[in-house]
Amino acid sequence: MTKSLNKRTISVGVLLATIFAGLTCCTKVDDHLGLDFIPPYQTLQVELDTISVGLNTYLTYSDSIPSNNIGFTYLGSLNSKTFGRTKVGALVQYLPTYRSDTLETGGVGEKADSVWLVGNFHYVAGDTMRNQIFNVFEVKGNLNNDSTYYTSFNAIDYIDPTPLFTFEMKGMPKYNQYDTLVLKVADQNKADDFLDRLMNMEKPYYLSDSLWLTKLQGLYFAPADNSIKNAAIYSMGLGFDENDSYLALFSHNYDAQYPTIPQDTILRYYTFYDEVDYSRAVSLTTVEHDYTGTGLTPVKDGSESLGTPTAKVGVQGFAGVTTTLEFDENFMEALTALIPEGYNVMVNKAKLILPTAFRIPELYDAAPERIGAYEKYSTKEGIVDYDWYYENEYGGGINYGGYLNRSLGVYEADLASYIQRMLNSEEKNPRITFGMTAYNIFSGGEIELSGTGGERPVQLALTYTLYKKSNQK
Repeated sequence: MTKSLNKRTISVGVLLATIFAGLTCCTKVDDHLGLDFIPPYQTLQVELDTISVGLNTYLTYSDSIPSNNIGFTYLGSLNSKTFGRTKVGALVQYLPTYRSDTLETGGVGEKADSVWLVGNFHYVAGDTMRNQIFNVFEVKGNLNNDSTYYTSFNAIDYIDPTPLFTFEMKGMPKYNQYDTLVLKVADQNKADDFLDRLMNMEKPYYLSDSLWLTKLQGLYFAPADNSIKNAAIYSMGLGFDENDSYLALFSHNYDAQYPTIPQDTILRYYTFYDEVDYSRAVSLTTVEHDYTGTGLTPVKDGSESLGTPTAKVGVQGFAGVTTTLEFDENFMEALTALIPEGYNVMVNKAKLILPTAFRIPELYDAAPERIGAYEKYSTKEGIVDYDWYYENEYGGGINYGGYLNRSLGVYEADLASYIQRMLNSEEKNPRITFGMTAYNIFSGGEIELSGTGGERPVQLALTYTLYKKSNQK
């Protein structure tokens, strides 16, 4: 067993006696009689130890992260020397929510003037000074809001491959304001057909969500192939009130008696919904990671065999790579060797130390402030110490930590309950996946960590209490 800290033993009885003596140094007390009444098995010893063997790291990845009905969709592209390209697209279905005229206008020959994407956008990550080009495709496949859709959703199978429109994005979105993006026609025939259906839908379709979605099944926004790869990723709010984003169609028709005289402009809104009780609409985010040329070779999450431990591991936002830590038999031997025969153990603290690969402040600026620990990352099933749901609902109350210590260049997470379960033989396959925190899986952030064979080893610093078993003297 390799230890990077010297083992120290503190007798609780001696410690208390020392403190008592300090407080009563002017009075001589004979306490031997009292000590005789303490059962031997209640004598406690607090131990400090560090284990750095049997901690194997693997670069892992899951493409089964649910991405539908989460309140936002994401779109954009960014590039990293370490983590490659991340390409994000937004698929949204929409329903009519406002029309400035009646359905029976009395006009003829309606003609579209312009189409706007009005979004509640927020900056997430990347360089906003680089102009991006996005394509707008029409969805042609049926989607069901009772289904779960994942980041690996193959939009190509559900869209018309020829884009209807294009638009451009650049700059930092204004806080709490809408950004209006004018859609430019990409294919005139397809755009005319699409707009004709928007303008001339019969009244029953306006009164039934499910009927509407049989005719207009949604739009997909994705970075164009000829767009710059290293730019920014934005989020787009969905739903009502301050989060709603929508499609705005401006058109006009002509007087029935005087066909050359245009009537007033007609304005229509089509809102992109999130999870609404009476709505059948679907929204989702697609994510593509291209690790070509980075040296990263992630395997799928949950594999029976993770292959060979690697030194190059890390954590990446936008449902990217994760680091899986496996505790092998060498670790278990080192852990159980700390417990003398005839003693039980109570783990007070088990601080896992995950070093960063490089101690460079600029890299820390792009790193996630905190990482989460999971039994299964794809379902956000946290380990016993990382009860993120309780923390979020009730505000604090867990000792897990998981924050980046910028001074030391390490992430520190308390795994006391998990290690205790290992000692109690309650963890049959001890393996933890470290990734973005549960509410930030689709946030920006990336950091390379030092894994097995790296310059700085992964370590577990233990504080634990030994006490004799009740049948021991």
